[in-house]
Amino acid sequence: MIRPRWDLASGLGAVFIAFALIGYPLVGMLGGHALRVVPVFGLSPCATVTFFFGLSLWARPPVPKYVLLVPLAWALGAAPPDLARGVAPDYGMLVAALVAVTLAQAVRGHPWPLHAGPIPPAGPGKLKIS
Repeated sequence: MIRPRWDLASGLGAVFIAFALIGYPLVGMLGGHALRVVPVFGLSPCATVTFFFGLSLWARPPVPKYVLLVPLAWALGAAPPDLARGVAPDYGMLVAALVAVTLAQAVRGHPWPLHAGPIPPAGPGKLKIS
């Protein structure tokens, strides 16, 4: 369930969501790029990943860490070449990725790997993935 609260994680989530929606185009335009070529939410995977990290900080109960793996891989793989080309808003994506993963680790309270204990069996009518 997505439900923001009045805590640090939700506040940072709101900052990351606002950055994905407003900051990416604004920083791009301030950098001298036309609006038609700046990364925007929904069309640019980097802005969308930043939005996802913000939204994941609003999730209650906290998002399982394995859900963060693909967006984290995107952030760590796409940011270096983009930053080398001068796409400055991707610094925000890296910050969002590191903060979201760090908070997910702190909130869950147990170390990697992803599950500290056995996975409960699936009940009737539930999908079981082995």
